[in-house]
Amino acid sequence: MTLRRIFYQIFISFFIIIILALITVTWYSRDLAKNFYLSNTSDNLKDLAKVVAAQIEEDLSLQQYARIKRKMNNLGQVSETRITVILPNGKVLADTDEDPGVMDNHINRPEVQQALEDGEGSSIRFSNTIEIHLMYKALKMQSSDGETLAIVRTALPIEDIETTLEIIQNRILTAGLIVAIITALLGWFTSRRISKPLELMTKGIQHFGEGKLDTRLPNVKNHEVNQLAEALNEMAGQLNEKIKTIELQKSELKTILDSMAEGVLAVNCEEKVIMINAAARQLLGIDGKHVHDRYIQEVSRNTQLQNIINRTLQSGKFIEDEIIMRRTEIRYVQTHGTRLNSEMGQTIGALIVMNDVTRLRRLEQVRRDFVANVSHEIRTPLTSIKGFVETLYDGAIEHPETARKFLDIITRQANRLNAIIDDLMALANLEQDEERAAIQFEIKAVKDVMDSAVEICQPSASQKNIHLTIECDGQLSVSMNPMLLEQALVNLIENAVKYSPNGTHIKLACDTDAQWAHLTVQDEGIGIPKEHIARIFERFYRVDKARSRKLGGTGLGLAIVKHIVKLHNGKLSVDSLVGKGSTFNMYLPLS
Repeated sequence: MTLRRIFYQIFISFFIIIILALITVTWYSRDLAKNFYLSNTSDNLKDLAKVVAAQIEEDLSLQQYARIKRKMNNLGQVSETRITVILPNGKVLADTDEDPGVMDNHINRPEVQQALEDGEGSSIRFSNTIEIHLMYKALKMQSSDGETLAIVRTALPIEDIETTLEIIQNRILTAGLIVAIITALLGWFTSRRISKPLELMTKGIQHFGEGKLDTRLPNVKNHEVNQLAEALNEMAGQLNEKIKTIELQKSELKTILDSMAEGVLAVNCEEKVIMINAAARQLLGIDGKHVHDRYIQEVSRNTQLQNIINRTLQSGKFIEDEIIMRRTEIRYVQTHGTRLNSEMGQTIGALIVMNDVTRLRRLEQVRRDFVANVSHEIRTPLTSIKGFVETLYDGAIEHPETARKFLDIITRQANRLNAIIDDLMALANLEQDEERAAIQFEIKAVKDVMDSAVEICQPSASQKNIHLTIECDGQLSVSMNPMLLEQALVNLIENAVKYSPNGTHIKLACDTDAQWAHLTVQDEGIGIPKEHIARIFERFYRVDKARSRKLGGTGLGLAIVKHIVKLHNGKLSVDSLVGKGSTFNMYLPLS
């Protein structure tokens, strides 16, 4: 009973596959043929419409409608295709099969509507005029200035296509039935021959499929099948040992590669990916995991990387280069390429190791910019002091008024130099505190700190008749270092005072959301151009250098604010419109 069930299972499955294949091929062939004929007919109708449009274009422009009707009558005598010329308002101007005077307005015909909207349209439907199914193709004619002149519509009956499709389908079905009968007979005899010993092996093979390679297939009376069982048993034993070794090596290699900070990419000689680790995916911006055996050109569009791979495969030398990844932000990646060789010494691919050196490059650039800016900022007051001292030595000291004037300038420059040094020291202290986590925090009301900052800045604001106000809930408290937060607010308020006209208003405010306390300093000053906003928190960066120095700024105030907010695990941003003012936003965590 069991053997019979396996026998019928094999035979019936085989027969069902044949029937399904026959149905699928028949359906697909018919559908393919139908689409081909319909597409070919549509293209022919479109080409004919273009020819007709070219013939009547001049007549339409001159409104020679009688000539167009004569041409359509002539075409109707020599062509099996129905051709209709329709005015933009839907009125039929000429038709090869019917009198235009008795035809309905065609403005609502689907192919006409589509042609008016898209330039061309098509449909397959029943024609009420000649009472047959037709395929329609409509083409819009336009004048040189874009005005719609008319719609040229061509049509063909589709009965011939349906007849051809039925013939093809019947032939395919006939051939398929013959093949199915022959195949079913062969399947019957084959199933009878192999079904007997098959059940004895089925369970053992199922164990192999489940990965239980320690299982052994039993011996059977069928000599051929018994030989197969012995071969499978031997193969299972060898596979079991090899798979265990491979899985262990694969696991070790994957663990090592995925734990590496460097990106590792291996390609074969055809430049198809054979291995890539997580770090390389991140560097190359590859989201999908299925990149194995795909060309590197598909995986990454970076031409520099492709060039390095190509050079590595061709030269055979150790290649070292740096590539630039341009995505949401520019990243600098140092690459090392070398050939992969087999045990026989043949080249089987290339190995590329990638290191992200973006932070290093940025730090180098920041260091260079910082040294240049510090040198420039310190040189300016020193040069001024030296120049006026030399002038005093040259005799200006003999004139008390001139000497006093020069000494005042020297004092101002010395004070400016001292302010720069103080701000540099403050930044250095903030960075040291950040590294050592030496800053002490306490829960304190934000409004108290705002009141203190406003009190410090009130004298300078009063000199320019600038009104300072605070809108803040006195109960709002956050974890902060009050002195540092006060310093940040003072820097922002002093900046706002410097760059705001007399008699304006500066507002300090605070509110909260689910995660942040939001502190703002809003002024009505000159504003910051959009292209400068991203860099204003850099050290010594000035939007207007001459004006900043004239107002006594060191160029470090906003950099200090940025570090203070960072020490509070907060965020800093600015919204500004030129001529309207700026709003500096500090976000401090509530917990």
